[in-house]
Amino acid sequence: MPSSSGLDCRLLVFEGGIAPGCTGFCLDLLFFVPSMFQLILASIGSTTVLIGTPSSEEEFVLAIVYGKNGIILFTSESVNEGHPDKLCDQISDAILDACLEQDPESKVACETCTKTNMVMVFGEITTKANVDYEKIVRKTCREIGFVSADVGLDADNCKVLVNIEQQSPDIAQGVHGHLTKKPEEVGAGDQGHMFGYATDETPELMPLSHVLATKLGAKLTEVRKNGTCAWLRPDGKTQVTVEYLNEGGAMVPVRVHTVLISTQHDETVTNDEIAADLKEHVITPVIPEKYLDDNTIFHLNPSGRFVIGGPHGDAGLTGRKIIIDTYGGWGAHGDFFADHQHACDVISLVSADRVSGRLFSPPAWPQKKETLNCTSCTWTRWSS
Repeated sequence: MPSSSGLDCRLLVFEGGIAPGCTGFCLDLLFFVPSMFQLILASIGSTTVLIGTPSSEEEFVLAIVYGKNGIILFTSESVNEGHPDKLCDQISDAILDACLEQDPESKVACETCTKTNMVMVFGEITTKANVDYEKIVRKTCREIGFVSADVGLDADNCKVLVNIEQQSPDIAQGVHGHLTKKPEEVGAGDQGHMFGYATDETPELMPLSHVLATKLGAKLTEVRKNGTCAWLRPDGKTQVTVEYLNEGGAMVPVRVHTVLISTQHDETVTNDEIAADLKEHVITPVIPEKYLDDNTIFHLNPSGRFVIGGPHGDAGLTGRKIIIDTYGGWGAHGDFFADHQHACDVISLVSADRVSGRLFSPPAWPQKKETLNCTSCTWTRWSS
């Protein structure tokens, strides 16, 4: 058995095997940490997960070299419009919209933070628009449902702080030359990373776990505002775990493993009533029946009490929910112009167009399938 350190490992997950320079470090662990078999294999990559424990050193090696057509669990979360961070995002978005409505050339970098009885907007805005920032803040809070201190914030009586300056002239000359540059000459105010894709596992061309978590949150807001569940308050969070089957590298959703909903509520409702209403009015209309079974786990307000919420319960800040706003944990995140989720939005739209129109070509691999049977399992490797 070769002896080495973890720094010598040359496992190439994306090739489904081991590089020629591999030192066999993983195999050393067989003698010291047998209980780590599953953990080691799970860490190799999100599409290589061992279901069960290998019964021999041979199976452990084959698991690493060949990978396995196995099951993985992937969880995505979402938050309601009354979550403090999401409240801040919406206020900044509303200010941006107001500026662009009057002046399409507006340069807006507006952040928002909030805590009990206070909302602050701050940043750099250069615009010809005449915008009442405080009015926009209060209107946004009111439309979400923050109409009294009892629900977490009183839109009409809370303190609103505004600290807005113009864009730095140094940044302005570098990005748009004080509006003198042609569109093709416009630069970036900062470096950034871009990543986007589309998947055909849902009609929305987005990951199923993300779609379901987002739709559950939207349904919570709907039944709160239309009075179906009058006990609901604005703040809340959803989480959905989907069981995926790895079919030669393609992640195919099989079933919903777990649904979690934590929602703010008033003092009058019981936990049993909350659970019953959430199943009837939120979960059932949103999650297709084919994904639910008798083994699906439901955690409905598992903490037992969620009366205090919104900015009263937690501080809020813009830009802390970009995972929720893009792929729900799938993929990576970045922006080609600023540092927010909008780049992912753009690239996902392009990717969605290509996927829905079947304009893209899949990679040259996998073309050849190699299968090796072990005592208790089958390992499959795809290669070009």
